[in-house]
Amino acid sequence: MQVAELIVTNPEAGQALEAVGFLGKFLHPISPSEVARALGMPANLAHHHARKYCRLGLLFEVGRLKGRVHYQLTARTFKVPEDLITPGAYAQMVHRSAEAYLAAYERSAALSERPDPFWTICSFGDTATPTPSDPTRRATSEARPAYLLRRTLALSPERYRQLQAQLDALIQAEPDDRATLGTLPCTFTLLVFEGALDLGSNNSTTISSFMDLQDPA
Repeated sequence: MQVAELIVTNPEAGQALEAVGFLGKFLHPISPSEVARALGMPANLAHHHARKYCRLGLLFEVGRLKGRVHYQLTARTFKVPEDLITPGAYAQMVHRSAEAYLAAYERSAALSERPDPFWTICSFGDTATPTPSDPTRRATSEARPAYLLRRTLALSPERYRQLQAQLDALIQAEPDDRATLGTLPCTFTLLVFEGALDLGSNNSTTISSFMDLQDPA
């Protein structure tokens, strides 16, 4: 039976959890052949991975349905102790996110329809004069254009944690609407840390987007 939460004690299993795209298809009982079709991969490779993840305890065999072996995730949530994390795994995750964003940025740039040059806006402000919003309107034929927002500002420890929690809650509360026609996966990578990329760069904002950020009204 699938459980709500499982603590991972096998280093190989902890590393295997990086395959979230494949494992996520097994939220409910499904055959590897169906997963292979959904992901566009060879069926024999999907079966190989399913058996491997079953051995590692990440999947379990539900049984045969319509003549095919079906597997399901062992748990909805897997907790991995820090000492099992592969060295450099977090750096690799950040690099992969950056590479995927840059690919999306290049795609957005190629599809962007703009009579004027594309601008990256870098604004400065203080308490008396807050950082202005992006005034530029842009049109794009892409439904989900790339977007980057980086802001550096001075915060108390309490406000830092409060703002971080608010951003986390906003993203986590957004429903996954994959059942609706016309939806596609969209990745939000939130990186928050103490420090500035440039010394003394408090209250600076950089926006790089192909979207119209203003209210249409």
